[in-house]
Amino acid sequence: MGKSDFTPKTIVKNKKDGITGIICPDMAGPLNCNDPEEVGVVYDGTTCTSGTDWHDLEVIGREEAVADLQKCGAGRGKDACIFLAMSASGPSCERFGGLRWTLVFRIMRAQRHPEKLFPNCQLA
Repeated sequence: MGKSDFTPKTIVKNKKDGITGIICPDMAGPLNCNDPEEVGVVYDGTTCTSGTDWHDLEVIGREEAVADLQKCGAGRGKDACIFLAMSASGPSCERFGGLRWTLVFRIMRAQRHPEKLFPNCQLA
């Protein structure tokens, strides 16, 4: 097993303290604060990523959230989940996906922050 096994949307367990989390995509360029041996993990009960040495992680499985337009608040403007995205293939959850940082920083400019899980989030 190598660092390449720790891809976004992978559920992991920290072997040192036993808490679980989900791998997020690394931030691009100078915003990426991870060391070369680290991956970004959002641990249970947190909303921000923590750089964690991949050697300290155990893969549990894949996060398989399915975006649901009604549950995710489509059409409710500022009350919709900030991680709900639409494409030609339908809705997707980008909480731990490739669009995560684009959505977070877009929302931050709009003064909305991902401070807690959306009320109907299937990950809660």
